[in-house]
Amino acid sequence: MNDPLSLIYEARVVKKSDPFQAIYDRIKIVNGQKIIECSVNLSNQELTKLPDLHDVHVNGCFYCDNNRLTSLEGSPMSVSGEFYCNINQLTSLKGAPKSIGQYFHCGDNPLPEGTPEVMNAQQYQECRKELKKKEDLQKEFGNDIGQTIYDL
Repeated sequence: MNDPLSLIYEARVVKKSDPFQAIYDRIKIVNGQKIIECSVNLSNQELTKLPDLHDVHVNGCFYCDNNRLTSLEGSPMSVSGEFYCNINQLTSLKGAPKSIGQYFHCGDNPLPEGTPEVMNAQQYQECRKELKKKEDLQKEFGNDIGQTIYDL
């Protein structure tokens, strides 16, 4: 017979080992796509990494501001609302969503000089185009191509 105290202890260990489980539990499959049908708020959690949502669409806003993130790897594939990653330790926007619906907030990070603090959806897509150009040049000429301010 299991000791009730050991079961409680095991439950706490499981919960602590995957702090993002509540977010993963919100993922639904709709027409073959992974979707979270609400905003996701990870602000002020002292996070150093994001949950792996790279293949998930968020129908709402995504908040990962005011943490200790050094990378946006794991960000959702797309966010229909706004994306907040300001007040972190980001030096690049690599790993950011492929598309956003409204605004992308990235101020108060040690990003390269000239990086806008806020971009609307159209400006954000222009940044993604710059990345594609840079990647194509790197494939053709190697990694000697200078870094652009939008290292998405």
